[in-house]
Amino acid sequence: MNSSNAQYTVSRNNEQFGPYDFEQLKQYVTEGKVLNDDLVFDGSNWVHVGQIVSSPKPSLNVPLAAPRNMTPSPQQYNQQQAVNFMPLLAPMFSSQAWIRFLSVLGFIGTVINCIITLISLVHLLAGKGDLIYFFGNLISALLFFYPSYLLWSYANTIIQLRSGFQLGALKKAIEIQARVWKFYGILALVFVILIILIFLLGYLEVLNFSNSELNFTT
Repeated sequence: MNSSNAQYTVSRNNEQFGPYDFEQLKQYVTEGKVLNDDLVFDGSNWVHVGQIVSSPKPSLNVPLAAPRNMTPSPQQYNQQQAVNFMPLLAPMFSSQAWIRFLSVLGFIGTVINCIITLISLVHLLAGKGDLIYFFGNLISALLFFYPSYLLWSYANTIIQLRSGFQLGALKKAIEIQARVWKFYGILALVFVILIILIFLLGYLEVLNFSNSELNFTT
């Protein structure tokens, strides 16, 4: 896109400069004021300057010309937000495959628990099963499914963010992440309470046993 009518906006360190026409951009690159690794908006996408015009000599990292006052269009604003946030989201992007992997494992666990639940239901209806065992497997299947669903949705939202930055998608990703941690927090709290109850019941059982032994000896 090297048309003389094209306008280019350069971004560096979350600041925007320009717009410049192609000849100005080329001149700044030649002078080392614009670096090949700087981002430039070519009218449709943010790309590296080196993809449009290459510097004939090493960049001197000279400060850019003062930015012109301009009101960005909604599309430019969205692209600017992408430049601001994309480096911060890199760890999230790199974790997407692992999040998907964990969600798939969770769904596999859900299927296994559902099969066991159905088998226990058949045994229960035949009068050979255990009601507690049935509900235990059912709860286990639900505990596998819910976080797996959240992780799957989280991975999808990350893919959406990678394809094109949207504040709505980022908000959704953060909300899903909060729901995941809230779920595991509640689960951990329930687990701790159960451990305490088991400990107390065991302690009471020991006391009852000790009292019964004392009564027996007397």
